[in-house]
Amino acid sequence: MMNSSPARGGEAHQGWFKEKTRVRVRAYDEAGLTQREIVKKLQEERGISVNQSTISRWIKTKQNRATKPSGRPSMLIERTVRYVTRLVRQGWVGRRMTFARIVKQLQLKVSRWTLGRALQKLGYRRCIACRRPFTNSKQQEKRIRWCTFMSKCTVNFWAKVIWSDECSFVTGERGRLYVTRRVHEKFHPSCLQSIYRSGRTSFMVWGAIGWGWKSKLVFLERRHGKRGIDSYDYAEQILEESTQSPQS
Repeated sequence: MMNSSPARGGEAHQGWFKEKTRVRVRAYDEAGLTQREIVKKLQEERGISVNQSTISRWIKTKQNRATKPSGRPSMLIERTVRYVTRLVRQGWVGRRMTFARIVKQLQLKVSRWTLGRALQKLGYRRCIACRRPFTNSKQQEKRIRWCTFMSKCTVNFWAKVIWSDECSFVTGERGRLYVTRRVHEKFHPSCLQSIYRSGRTSFMVWGAIGWGWKSKLVFLERRHGKRGIDSYDYAEQILEESTQSPQS
């Protein structure tokens, strides 16, 4: 905390000087003193410590009376907001915490809306978590190596590649999950919702794309006597039709 000076007159807010100090600065400026000379003169004769930038602002604005900042002061100090951001970035549990839960857990004397506005100034907001299948560290490293290798392939190579994928519609799973994140943290590991496919009933569709064509969308059916859904027979049939009559 800064020591109070005679020019501050007991004001609670830092940077508030009495009106006569501002008038004296303007008088020194009209007398031809430079800003450095004004700072030195106030320090030696009046014992008042003022930055040169403050002197420059007073002379430029020609304002003698100190004005209060507009609006109501914030109920959250900067230190508290920084602590909340660290709590949010700790992992999936922190990202999932609602503003109301954070207020209750930290015993903050503000509403969830006040906390939300404070975090919004730093770029944080509540968003729907992106979903991706669960992958462990070994699988992630393997995929990175594969992508690095394939990035060196030419266009002629990719023209001969067929991409196929399946999409499942799951019944009985939980709904949308919200996380607290910034815009660039959309695919951060702690902001992603992992998908575990075991123990759920799902309906699946299959499709494929290639260079200049796409296959039909096929609804896969569970074959009698088989545990899962085998898309090999469907893929073979669709690919034969697609190669014979490519679609644009």
